[in-house]
Amino acid sequence: MVTLRCHGCGREAKTDNPPKEFVCKVCGAVNVVPQIAETSSEACGCLPPTGFEWTLPAGMKEGPGGKIYITAQGSEMTKQEYIEAFGIDPDIAKAWMEKMGREGKSGFVKIGGRK
Repeated sequence: MVTLRCHGCGREAKTDNPPKEFVCKVCGAVNVVPQIAETSSEACGCLPPTGFEWTLPAGMKEGPGGKIYITAQGSEMTKQEYIEAFGIDPDIAKAWMEKMGREGKSGFVKIGGRK
């Protein structure tokens, strides 16, 4: 049993299968769980990013085994792990980001970038 602690609000939760990252259901902070030996006195450390953009995928690798999504913090996850950690489908989020990169948002001026 591992205890996970949120860096934002200090909330603790116990789990048998710790995720690579998790979003606190109380304060919304993104937490990265370091992969450390179970003999350590601290089960969970974290990075203190804020904002929704930290839950969006930073990239994707595709190979014979399928797609692997890369988080903003650099963790590699399967689609199911990503959905469990952040509650969003990374394919839908990636399509939305690509659309915003092409079209921009109405009312804002798009400077440079792809045409």
